[in-house]
Amino acid sequence: MKTRKNAFTLVELAVIVIIIGIITVTALVSFSVLTPRRLETEALKILADLSWARERAVSTHQHHAISFDIVNKKYSIYKVFYNIDRINAIFSLSKSL
Repeated sequence: MKTRKNAFTLVELAVIVIIIGIITVTALVSFSVLTPRRLETEALKILADLSWARERAVSTHQHHAISFDIVNKKYSIYKVFYNIDRINAIFSLSKSL
């Protein structure tokens, strides 16, 4: 009479590998779909802020400037007035990207 060792059969290992593969593929598909949506959402936020700055500039009859700080992942919208020597910012709205 043979004694049975405590081990997994080839079929059991194959089933486990298939399950892990399915979970991995599902996770990768989920993450690849989230990145474009997140980028689109951020782009729409920036577009809304740019539209707001334009509307504000038109309604107040004053110039506005937009500064993108790529290193710190921020942008700022400034209400500016022009002087011969310099440009002064008197209003600032900063947002993180």
